[in-house]
Amino acid sequence: MSHPLAPRAPPCFRRPARPFVLALAVVNVVFLVFLLSHATRSDEPTTLRDRIRRAKEILPVRFRDGTGVSGVPMRLRKLLNKHEIVGSNLALIAKGTETVEEIIHGTKSYDGGSDQPPMTLREIEYFITGFLQKLHEKYAEIKRATHDQIWQTYHDIAVKSLYPWDREYLQRMPERRSDGSIFLSLATYRDENCLNTITWAYEKSKNPEKLFVGLVQQNCESNCRSGVLEGGKMVDVDPDDDCYNLFCESTVGKPHCHSGRVRVLHINETESLGPYAARYFASKLWYGEEWYMQVSAWGDGLNFIFMRQEQFV
Repeated sequence: MSHPLAPRAPPCFRRPARPFVLALAVVNVVFLVFLLSHATRSDEPTTLRDRIRRAKEILPVRFRDGTGVSGVPMRLRKLLNKHEIVGSNLALIAKGTETVEEIIHGTKSYDGGSDQPPMTLREIEYFITGFLQKLHEKYAEIKRATHDQIWQTYHDIAVKSLYPWDREYLQRMPERRSDGSIFLSLATYRDENCLNTITWAYEKSKNPEKLFVGLVQQNCESNCRSGVLEGGKMVDVDPDDDCYNLFCESTVGKPHCHSGRVRVLHINETESLGPYAARYFASKLWYGEEWYMQVSAWGDGLNFIFMRQEQFV
């Protein structure tokens, strides 16, 4: 009776291993031998287990590039070498021993204040809108760019334009008040819950006249497409609702908008830079309120905060 499984092909008919697979195997063997041969100290046992343990200890160090960082993408290593990475120096910034300008440029010009008045909200909106326009005009010139080129373009424009402006903003920040006011940072991206979140915040607030909202609204205004639907499809949809206008036209929102308690920065969805940038832009809409609170567009955390707002107001 024949076997249910088909017989294996004779060795002479098997496909030979590809040359690069064999080469890779040889390289791995040589690399392992190299590690094991350099992982022995004169004062340590020379068993295979001890050599493997020692190899694991020295592997992250032996192949560093001088930056003291292992496993970091090459583009970030280059920036680290040029001292253009701020994130790795946050501890120094927090201690006050270094500034962002010193890390990037090796100089310090910040004197802790300015004779000019606080930057107006109109000035802030004008700059951020212009920065985004300039950035995406540059991106349009390099449509076939690699991811490294895209990152480098953003980095160069941010260092040249956004960073100096931010330094000026820090010197011209409004003075913090001591009146129990709360600033609510709210960044949305085509979110239909935005209107409910702002409305509910003011309705639940014990002292709504002390609540100020900084809204960064990232919407599609024309030629809109849906997200990815079932089956990977995308369809044409209507423009997104304007959360700010709908709230300001409502009975709840009208008095707060007329009093300037709701500030908005409009960003077209095609110019959105993601949640981190949106939060950063929203922080610039703060104007001296005593307390600062950041929530998501769908209002998570508001129930807890506003039911206990008497602790703040």
